[in-house]
Amino acid sequence: MENSKQKIVLTGFMGVGKSSVARHLAYLLRCEQIDLDDFIVNQEQQEIAQILQTVGERRFRQIETEIIGSECAAVSFPEFYEVLSSIVNRKNK
Repeated sequence: MENSKQKIVLTGFMGVGKSSVARHLAYLLRCEQIDLDDFIVNQEQQEIAQILQTVGERRFRQIETEIIGSECAAVSFPEFYEVLSSIVNRKNK
């Protein structure tokens, strides 16, 4: 699967282990791992816990939404898939 263009997107509640699972999958499948939290930490120059503590979960979700590239706070599955696909496709160019 090393040269495969297939993508895996992990979604779920905060703290359930998405990042840990993603690291293991990336290692096993010999592919790149992209973590939205890494983008947020880089952009905000703060760790996630600090962001949540200083601006709250609502603002954190707005930051996530801005990074994903959507203008709505909650997206339906088709919109979510479309936005995530565009991010993954941009990253692979």
